[in-house]
Amino acid sequence: MQKYFKKIGFILCAVVTVMMGTTVKAATFYSPSDWKGTGETVEAVSDTVVRLKGDRSHISENNTYEGPYVYSNSKAKLTDTDGITESVNVLFDVDSYEDGAVFYVSNSINYKEKYSDEAMVVAKKTEDRVVVSLNWDNDSLNASISEKGIYTIQWKWYAGKDNKVMLVVSVLKDGKVIDSSDVLERNSALYDSTSGDYKKIETINAEVINNISAGYIWFLGIGHEAGIEVYSKLPEVTVETEVKGKDVTVSKEANKVLKESLEATDDETLKALLETHDATVTLEEKAIEKPTEDLVKKFESTVKGSTVTDYFDLSIVVKVDGEDDHNLTNLNKAITLTVKLPELPAVEKGYTRTYYILREHDGVVEKLDATLSKDGKSISFASDKFSTYAIAYVDEEAVTTPNTGDNIMTFVVEGSVAIIGIVASAICLRKVNE
Repeated sequence: MQKYFKKIGFILCAVVTVMMGTTVKAATFYSPSDWKGTGETVEAVSDTVVRLKGDRSHISENNTYEGPYVYSNSKAKLTDTDGITESVNVLFDVDSYEDGAVFYVSNSINYKEKYSDEAMVVAKKTEDRVVVSLNWDNDSLNASISEKGIYTIQWKWYAGKDNKVMLVVSVLKDGKVIDSSDVLERNSALYDSTSGDYKKIETINAEVINNISAGYIWFLGIGHEAGIEVYSKLPEVTVETEVKGKDVTVSKEANKVLKESLEATDDETLKALLETHDATVTLEEKAIEKPTEDLVKKFESTVKGSTVTDYFDLSIVVKVDGEDDHNLTNLNKAITLTVKLPELPAVEKGYTRTYYILREHDGVVEKLDATLSKDGKSISFASDKFSTYAIAYVDEEAVTTPNTGDNIMTFVVEGSVAIIGIVASAICLRKVNE
């Protein structure tokens, strides 16, 4: 069992230097089987979720705390290009936490493969939110979390100039930083424990810097009776852009639009599930073999003189963990869909054909413009609502537009002939008079 040395964990000092940006490198995450603990402190909920327990009563005789822990599997070194980045994904179920309840989570670094330093984060429930801060500096990091969701706590250690050990601690939501600590210099907090005792390293030189590597992460003082859940990965939304149904295809931009629309859904049940579960989004097309008389009447009266054919349903299905089905009926913006045309009567000579898509959504029927493909085998249209559709077309007599250039030439020729005739008549008349 990895133990927490109280004097080192709680008596930490930090020197603020310069500010860092909000771009944070992805880190290694841990599966439930990686976590170690005693008794009931570690419970695998699923292949990707572990529940950790253990309150502050877990204090051993030598004044150290015990708690669920995991050894780093990154094998990263401080001198690596990206330094050492470690993270944990924690489900913050704010409403279920008791007021005043806390938990601590810490990340350490090693010197010559033995403990050297750590950075502890405390999460405390205060009224309607959980505040995440550094255990020794509440001002440097102060992330306020009021909504349930999975948040990432991340530590980034790296080598600064002049043999400095630098650290930034961040809290992220969906991969985006919501708050970061200042850039902290850790040289005065480094210890050498290779001999079994904790001795402060007085001189930090290149040899020390070159021997600093990733340590471990562990939780302690978990004040929530039900424990906390840690996820080995963030929930993902996968979009399958191949439409289930042989006659419809979707444009490339649909992937982004579908994800954004799903994130903005007003379906509170679905939104809550997406916070903690993987989801797959698919577009499904189903032919309607026998449309109702009411639907046929609505569609046929929408475009005057139209022929309506091929009724079909288009739906966006969201599967959560491969099981629960939810329909996404509205998108933030339209996506382009292409539908294959059925076999239709040929267009008669002297006529032109215009295609439309008819859509019935929430009882309202609309006409959507459609574009015929170059090969004449399909039409494309844009839609942001998904329910019932049909293909419609109108054949109209072609309007022949006169060629203006030919008319001018004809006028010139005819005018010239007339003038020649008049001149010739005048000449003949003159000769007769003579």
